[in-house]
Amino acid sequence: DCDWKGELSEAETHLKDCLFFLIQCKKCDRIIPRGEKEEHESDSCPKRIINCEYCKMRGEAEYREEHLECCDGYPVSCPNECGAKPPRGKSSEHRSECELEVVVCPYMEYGCRAEAMLRRALLAHKKEFYIEHQDMSLVQISQSQSEIKQLRELKWKIMSMKQLDGVEWEIKNIDKVKYGDEIEGPTFYVNNYRLRIYCMRKSTLFLNTCTLHFYLRRIEGEFDKNLGLAYITHYRIIIVNTQDYSETEYQEGIMNYQLKIGTTSEEIKWYTISFEY
Repeated sequence: DCDWKGELSEAETHLKDCLFFLIQCKKCDRIIPRGEKEEHESDSCPKRIINCEYCKMRGEAEYREEHLECCDGYPVSCPNECGAKPPRGKSSEHRSECELEVVVCPYMEYGCRAEAMLRRALLAHKKEFYIEHQDMSLVQISQSQSEIKQLRELKWKIMSMKQLDGVEWEIKNIDKVKYGDEIEGPTFYVNNYRLRIYCMRKSTLFLNTCTLHFYLRRIEGEFDKNLGLAYITHYRIIIVNTQDYSETEYQEGIMNYQLKIGTTSEEIKWYTISFEY
């Protein structure tokens, strides 16, 4: 308590400097004695700005515990109970070297049938089965060389493919084709993909008329996955009448055709062009 004594007329002046006079912290709104203001602001105010001792991030003191729960610099115990306490952000790096981490033999994908083991036992395992592991490596190298050879042959085959700028298809006896039956046309290559043109004859609502549907379809090949990404290209289909229909008007048609070819069967898109006669 303040032990000041003096004239009543001097009390107001005293209160302006009295260390026991209660004031409000401008940051946290707490009521504290004026004499504790500096200590409160530097040591106990929950709104004071502090640096994390582990990651040096700055923030309000009241959120320190919440920050430590996710701080990358905060030391955490290794889940393998090896005794190490690496920073949280480097926990995965530590486990990649921890001798008590359970690992598998790196030659397992090549045929090693050893069960999972502690990392500290892996070195002894490698020494014991050194010859077997080398034999597995030789088999893998041989398989890789065979695959490389196949890819080279594929590359040569692709480079030697004939890329057609256009293809002609004469459809004979179209009137004898049943409605709904699919007629196969010639094949050709575009951007190393093999395509085939098809035609289907369908009836219409009008008497004595039918519709020809033309479309392209990709013919899937064994090495399509090596040909690159899907692409979009444009084609022009020119339909020309070469027969004489005396009772039916038959028009020549030129139509643009857009086809998207994908690298999987799910990406194949069909676009139909109709021509009525």
